Amino acid sequence: MRMLRAVAVPGLLGLLAAAGVAAAPAAGAAPVPGCTVINPAGGHHYTSLQDAVNNAKPDATLLVAGTCTTTGNPNGTTTVSQNLTIAALFGRGLATLTGDEAGTVLTVSSGTVTLTGLTITGGNNETGAGGIYNDGTLTLDNTTVTGNTADGGGGIWNQAGTLTLQGSASVSGNASTYEGGGIVNISGAVIIGGRASVSHNSATDYGGGIYSAGTLTVGGQAAVTGNTAASYGGGVYVYSGVLNMSGRASVAANASSYEGGGIYVQTPSGGYADSTVTLSGSASVVGNTAAGEGGGDGGGIFATDDAAVTLGGDSSVSRNDAKDGDGGGMFLYSATAVVGGSASVSGNAAANGGGFYDDDYGVTVDGSGQVSGNHASGDGGGIDNYGGEVALAGHARVSGNTAGADGGGIYNGGGTPAANDSVTLSGQATVTFNRATGADSGGGIYDVTGTGLSGAIPGFGGNVFGNEPDDIYPPM
Repeated sequence: MRMLRAVAVPGLLGLLAAAGVAAAPAAGAAPVPGCTVINPAGGHHYTSLQDAVNNAKPDATLLVAGTCTTTGNPNGTTTVSQNLTIAALFGRGLATLTGDEAGTVLTVSSGTVTLTGLTITGGNNETGAGGIYNDGTLTLDNTTVTGNTADGGGGIWNQAGTLTLQGSASVSGNASTYEGGGIVNISGAVIIGGRASVSHNSATDYGGGIYSAGTLTVGGQAAVTGNTAASYGGGVYVYSGVLNMSGRASVAANASSYEGGGIYVQTPSGGYADSTVTLSGSASVVGNTAAGEGGGDGGGIFATDDAAVTLGGDSSVSRNDAKDGDGGGMFLYSATAVVGGSASVSGNAAANGGGFYDDDYGVTVDGSGQVSGNHASGDGGGIDNYGGEVALAGHARVSGNTAGADGGGIYNGGGTPAANDSVTLSGQATVTFNRATGADSGGGIYDVTGTGLSGAIPGFGGNVFGNEPDDIYPPM
């Protein structure tokens, strides 16, 4: 059987022997019954992590084996307030910090702290922060936060600090009775990179995976996946904050029971800066679901109250579903969206607005952006524009969308006043090869008032062509 090597530290074998710890436990076996913490620099070993922390000098490294509990600690938590590295002695999965279901497992009140190879579990706090409370600078490197519960931030509560997940760090299987099943970010910064993941967490209200009112950055191949929220934002809820996704990061296969299966973004009233969601590189929002009684809106993204969503690079919002609701890819309510670069909104499904449902502000598709292959069982296979402005420019394409009623590519109209409903085509933008099967149809564009289009040139070789059963209804 493969044996795990202990961390290479001078004099470590002697310290292990003094602590009664085997130097090379078998893989998968519990290396130590109980808790052992070794401070190589000080030449000491402890049976309490809090004792080891209290006796460590700044910038020390503490090596942990076995399972360390918070029982008997002040306030029922292990508190760190200086620069430290706390690492698993024998490798990932062989060192556990547990709260014994009696409070927050670990509190970082200040300092720069790195956790390597640890498992944080068994936290339970009715006032928030089940696994970790952070107000310092905390890095989780190949560390797992799982099986914690709280009123908010089941896994981690980041107050005003900086939290980084790197390597294959994981925040999974945590639960909140309010917001942020995995992570709550109040006013700090959360950075998720490498192959880190926030997965299979749940919240009974907002943000099954993450609730963020600060800055949230998801890059590399990091994933927010398989999380659930009973109300808003199955994967991520952004409230007066910023979400930037890059690289091959994904928000995937999350679900909400109301709005925003993948992401819910909102700007609160009272003078706050507008909340934003930006996708670049090959970032994706894919396979999310909004479903509830009477339908859920915004299968991929729900944006409201002056929020702004921008897609660039090769990013995508795809294969999301608003079950019996509107806006399979995105639902915009007094919010804006821009699809540029080579970004796409494709393969999404909803009752109305398979790609977009735009209520009030507007959608801009520019560059080589495309809205394609979406389906609505009702109106607006690609875009359902209700009181907003749709602008297609550059080489933008609205193509291959289908509607069970009217407006295979775009359904334009129904807003109040009607004059607010507009679709403008410029440059070489096209609306092509869409299909509608309603009584009136408008395979390419259905314009309720017959006066809301500008720049659209029907006919083969123009901007709107090849749609079934017609290009524009009523005919221009």
